Formats: sequence, structure tokens, C-alpha cells
Amino acid sequence: MLHSLIAEFLGTALMILFGVGVHCDEVLTKTKYHGSGHIFAITTWAFGISVTLFIFGGVCINPAMALCQAILGMIPWSNFIPYCIAEFLGALFGSLVVYVMYADHFKASEGKIDPIAIRNIFSTNPNCRNLPRNFFVETIARAIEGEMERQIDLIEDGKKVVQETRRWDDDKEYSYPMRSKEDAQDYRYFPEPDLTPIVISDEWLDEIRSRQPEFRDEKQARYKEQFGLPEYDINIITEDKTLTDLFESCIELGAAAKEVSNWIMGDIMRLLKEKEMEASDIHFSPANLVKMIQMIESGAINRKVAKKVFEAIFDEDVDPEVYVEENGLKTVNDEGALRKVIEEIVANNPKSVEDYKAGKKKAMGFFVGQTMRAMKGKADPAMVNQILKEMLD
Repeated sequence: MLHSLIAEFLGTALMILFGVGVHCDEVLTKTKYHGSGHIFAITTWAFGISVTLFIFGGVCINPAMALCQAILGMIPWSNFIPYCIAEFLGALFGSLVVYVMYADHFKASEGKIDPIAIRNIFSTNPNCRNLPRNFFVETIARAIEGEMERQIDLIEDGKKVVQETRRWDDDKEYSYPMRSKEDAQDYRYFPEPDLTPIVISDEWLDEIRSRQPEFRDEKQARYKEQFGLPEYDINIITEDKTLTDLFESCIELGAAAKEVSNWIMGDIMRLLKEKEMEASDIHFSPANLVKMIQMIESGAINRKVAKKVFEAIFDEDVDPEVYVEENGLKTVNDEGALRKVIEEIVANNPKSVEDYKAGKKKAMGFFVGQTMRAMKGKADPAMVNQILKEMLD
């Protein structure tokens, strides 16, 4: 609110500074642009208003504009009076600045420039005095103000504003009801006979509502409650429709929500960044991602191999089962073959064996790494750890 009032004050002051200033320059004697004419004044004032709106944005800079915006609901009525006060003070401040700047010119213009022309620098009044027309304009303004105050009083007293035609009495400054307009029949409305009546049932509305897409905030709340995903993951997944559709499709195909989320947040986001792609550029089938996840869960491949498989899925949308078979990437579950490889590694690294037996558990990681390297990443990590513990303990 305070920022808005400051904007109204400064905006009005700046507008008056341009507007009144250019009139001083055009009307007063010994100024640079004396006698330049109304085109110069109008153009410069228009420039001033444009600058004001450019600097301060959606300001009213005029009580009449503030009233219109309040009536249209663009600003709350509670802001109307403060806006008017800020605009009045801004106009006063701008006028004072202009007067101080042109004080010498005002003094030099005394007796040389028409006093009414000088007065009109700071005010607007009809140049052509026509009392009936001037009075008519003032009467309309008073009628509008009077009706506005009447309706405000009704609303504040908890009463209803009745739809009716009223007559304005300018002498008493009050309007009187003439006839009510409580029903559209007063306007002689009737159905158009050439248009077929349309009946909108509650069932039809419910059907339309059921087909509406789920909003993002609703989807986020559901993901958190149904799947227990972290908020950060939810925000990333629901930020792009392609990622959301991918996640939803994988869930429908039977994949665990957290597992799919991990692949989206990890390898998918990494590959998108590395390849400078947008999520909308993803073209692989959700079914292939789900099939790969199921292969991990069944032990057919380990996670290290899965990363290589997924890169092929991401680039070429390959069938993971076919790709694993063709490239010999299946996890080795032959205990005899694994045991033979591990025995050789243990025999070749007696120092690491001593470290393990001395309590240095990091040595176990060394043996696991050597085994996975020897097996080209295709060994079952769980089986490797089991065999190593049997040999070393």
C-alpha cells in the first residue's frame, strides 16, 4: 500500500511537472518556447505522461481514474481516498516546483500576459463561457457523485441496492425512485424462437469435470501422499509435461514410483544436460525403461550395467533385454566361476588380506572392485560380497 501511495504521489508530481511546466514555457514571457502553440504543449505533456507511466507502471495519477478503477474493481475501494490524497499532494508538490522554477517569468509577465491565461496554467476552466452547458456538465457530475454516495451508504448499512430508475433533483442534491426493474421482463425480453433450447444437466457438468486434466498443484499433492516422493523430485517431475507423462506411464506399467523418480532425477536429467536437450526431446518408450528396471530387480543386470543399458535406451530406444543379450551384459550368477576369479584376486593381494584381517574394512571394497573389474562389471555384487566374506573371515 505504501509503495502504491508513493508511486501515485511521485507519478502525479512528475506529470504536473511536465504539463504545467510546458504551459509556463508556452504562456509566460521571456521563456525559450514562448508562443510555441498548443501542439507543442500537447505533445510535451503527452511525453510527460508516457514517461510517468513508463517509470511507475499502472498508476492512476488522477482521482477520476482512481474512481473508475475502483468502480470496475481494479483497485479496492479502501484505496480510493488514500490514492486521491496522494495524487492531490503530488499535484501540489509538482505545481510548487514549477512555480519556483518560473518565479522570475511569472513576475516578468505581470501586466504583459492576460491574467486569465496565467491562471489557466494551473487550472482548467471553459474558455468559452456558456453557463447552461457548464451547469449541465456540473449537474451530471453531482448526480453521479450523489448516486455513488447513496449506494455506498446502503452497502455500509447492510442494505441492498435495488435495480431501479431514479430521478436526480439538483436543488436538493438527491435522487428519487421512479420505477423498479426487478425482472428482465421489464425490458420485454423473450426467447429467440429460431434457437433450440439447451438444457445443461448436473450429470453432463459432472462428466465434463471428470475429463478435466489434473492441475499441477493437485498432482504434486497426490505424488507426495501416494508415493512419498521428496518435494524437490516432485517439482522437477511436474515441471514438464513430458517428464510427468513418462513418470505416469512407467507407474501404470508396474514400476515402483521411487525407482522411476530416481532414474528421472539422475540419469535422465544428466543426459539431457550433457546433450543440451529439452525434456520434450525425449523419444524413448516408457516400456523399455520399465523393462530395464525389472531386469535390475530380478538380478539379470546390476546397476552399473544398467547405466550403460539406459544410455542405449535414451539414444536409440533399444529393447533392454535384446541389448543385454547381444552385448553379453547379463549378470554372472555362476558361483563356481566367481569363486575361481575371487580366489585368484585374493591370492595376488596378500597385503590387502592382512589389512582386512587387521580391521581395515576398506580392503573389502578393494576386493569387490577388483572382482567387478575382472568380470567386466557383470558380477552379482551381493554374491561377490558373500564369497569374499567366506574367504576372508
